[in-house]
Amino acid sequence: MIVPEFFGIFSLGLGSEDWTYSGNSAYEDGDYDVLVMQFAVGANLRCYLTESFSLFGGARIGFAYESVDMEFSGYDSVGSYSGSADDSDVGFLYGVGVGGQIDFSDSAALVFGIDYVGMTAEPEVGGIKTEEQAYMMFSIGYKHKF
Repeated sequence: MIVPEFFGIFSLGLGSEDWTYSGNSAYEDGDYDVLVMQFAVGANLRCYLTESFSLFGGARIGFAYESVDMEFSGYDSVGSYSGSADDSDVGFLYGVGVGGQIDFSDSAALVFGIDYVGMTAEPEVGGIKTEEQAYMMFSIGYKHKF
């Protein structure tokens, strides 16, 4: 049986990246910490294969908040230096996804999926601007129906 469904979703993602540069009598290292919050609404088509297992696919739109914090230190021919910078931005969110759901009861389920998400938030940190981004997102979570 195939049924349409509408949903609202809030998600929170954290990530970091370290880097090192060495060359021309200079050395620098640092890291970025990234926080992304998403709020979206969307629609799925859900196909029930058994009473407790279903597959779904659909689209979503919404808003994304991205915050980037950077810390760095290094030295060059002038001397040592260190610093930090941060910025945040809010942008439009869009995406599509597919996944599955295993129902444990009428109100509890395990949900897993893969999404392709894009967002227009573009924070600028230390002279580096993050352009509009698109990424794949794998997820697993708990779903509770009220």
